Amino acid sequence: VNRIQKIFHIKTNKIIPYITAGFPSMKDTHGLIIAAENAGAAMVELGM
Repeated sequence: VNRIQKIFHIKTNKIIPYITAGFPSMKDTHGLIIAAENAGAAMVELGM
């Protein structure tokens, strides 16, 4: 079982935010990912 499958088996309420990579900057993208993790996101989807 891979990590994504484990998340879907373990977590009942899943928050999966979508973040546009590099917008408004790469530094901000990193901060948004960390903030999403700290807020309880199961995973983060990065778009281009």
